[in-house]
Amino acid sequence: MSDQEENTERRIVEVPSSALLIREEREKSPILSEMVSAALVVAAETGLANLSAEELIRIGKTFYLKDGPGATDANIKAFSFFYQAAQQEHPEAEYLVYSCISNGDGVSFDYPISIQWLRKAAYNGSLEAVYKYAIYHILGGLGVPNWKEGISLLEFAANHNHPPSQNALGVIYVSTNIRGFESEIRLTFKRDYGRNLVDVPYSKSEIDYFIQNAKSDPKDGGWFLGKLYYFGLLDNENNYARIQQLIEAAAKLDNTYALLTIAYMYAGQDCIDKHLSREERINLPRKWRERAATLGNIEAKHFLGIEKLPEVSTEQRKEFNDRGMFYLKKSADNHNPFGLYNFGRFCCKHGFGTIEDSNGILLKAANQGVDQAWFCLAKNSESEIDKINYLIQGATRDDVACINELCAGYAWIKEYSNKISAFESILTHSLTCDLPRFKNFISRAVTGKYNLIGLDENSVNDVKNRVLKN
Repeated sequence: MSDQEENTERRIVEVPSSALLIREEREKSPILSEMVSAALVVAAETGLANLSAEELIRIGKTFYLKDGPGATDANIKAFSFFYQAAQQEHPEAEYLVYSCISNGDGVSFDYPISIQWLRKAAYNGSLEAVYKYAIYHILGGLGVPNWKEGISLLEFAANHNHPPSQNALGVIYVSTNIRGFESEIRLTFKRDYGRNLVDVPYSKSEIDYFIQNAKSDPKDGGWFLGKLYYFGLLDNENNYARIQQLIEAAAKLDNTYALLTIAYMYAGQDCIDKHLSREERINLPRKWRERAATLGNIEAKHFLGIEKLPEVSTEQRKEFNDRGMFYLKKSADNHNPFGLYNFGRFCCKHGFGTIEDSNGILLKAANQGVDQAWFCLAKNSESEIDKINYLIQGATRDDVACINELCAGYAWIKEYSNKISAFESILTHSLTCDLPRFKNFISRAVTGKYNLIGLDENSVNDVKNRVLKN
C-alpha cells in the first residue's frame, strides 16, 4: 500500500482547508503571520514548492532542533520546510507544524493556532496527532472534557497499532467502574491516573500558557491547571495547597467539575486542612455536591441519592477489563514503557500472569524510565531486602510514592528484621541524592525522641561512622 493510500485510509473526517486555517492564523497572530510570510518567501526563492512533502520533511528534520529549541535560525528554516509540506495536506508535516508552534520552535508560540494544526493533522491521519488530540479531549484541554470523542480517537489510533494510544485506552478500560463512560469521576480522582495515561509531557510554552490562562479564567482555566497539577503532569510534586486553591476558586465560580473535585478532596485525605472533624468531612463535600446537583450535574445527583445511575454489570465490567488488558498487552508487546508498566501492574490481578510475571514486566518498565514502577515492585515484594531496595531505587529517582513510603512508612521499617541494614541502605542513598524530605526523614527517624525505627544510639552512630567512612 502506498503512503498516499494509507493516509487516505487513516483520514477520519473532513477538516477545514489549509487556506482557511492560514487566513485565521494571520488574522489572530501578526507575529505568526510574519513567520508564515517569511516561510513562503524562502520557499519561493529556493524552489521548495516543487519538492514533494516527504522531501520537504526530510530536509526540515535536518535543521529541526539542530541548535536547540526556540527561535534559532535552524528552527526557522525547519519550520519553513514543514510549513511548505503541510500545504500539501501531509499529516506528518501538519503535526510538525503543530509541534513547532506549540513549543515556540522557529515560530511564535500560539496555543489556539497550534490546536488547529493538531486537529488538522489528527483528522488527516497522523497517529501521533490523533493520540495527543484525544488526550486533550479527555483532560479538557480543549474546553469541556469530551470522553466520547477522546475514546473514539484513541480506539482509532490503537487499532492502527499506536503503542501510546493502546496504553491510554487500556488504562481507561481497566480502571473503569463507570457507567458507559458517561461518568468521569471514578477516573478523574485517581491521583496516578494522569501520569499512567499520558506519556507525552506538555511543553514549557504550553505550561506557561495554562498558568496565564488560569489567572485570566479562574473558572475553567484554573480548574484545568489544578487538575493537571493533581495528576502530576506538570511536576512530580503534589502541592495540595496550590491544587486546592485553584480548584476551590473554580468551584466557587460554579465549575461543576471543580465542585466535584473539591468535594472529593475534602472527603478524602487530599485536603490541606488535616484537622477537619468527621462531621465536617461529611458536610463540606455534601455542600459542594449539592451545588453541582443544582447546576444539573448527574454525577452529583448520584452521590446525593437524588438520581441513581445504572450500574455496570459484572459481565460488562469483565468485558471492560478484558478489552483493557488486550490493549495494554499490545502496548507492552510494542515495548512502550508505560504499556509495560500498566500491563505489569494489572496482569496478575486480571489473570494474565503470576506475581513473578508481573514483577518481570514491571522491572523492564522501571529500567526504561517509568519511575513509579519501583513502588509497584516494592508493593509486590515479599522479601524485606528487595522491598527496601526497590523503594530506594524509586526515591533516588525522585519518585513521590517511594519517597513518601520511606518518609512516612515508619511502621514497617520498625518491624524490619534487620533495621541496621535498612538504616544503612537509606542513609547511604540519602548522602548521594538531593532530596530534602528524604534527608529530613533520616534526621527525624533515628535521633532523640523522634527515633521512629527503634535503633539505639550506639547502633545509629556505628552505622553513621561506617557510611561516612566509606
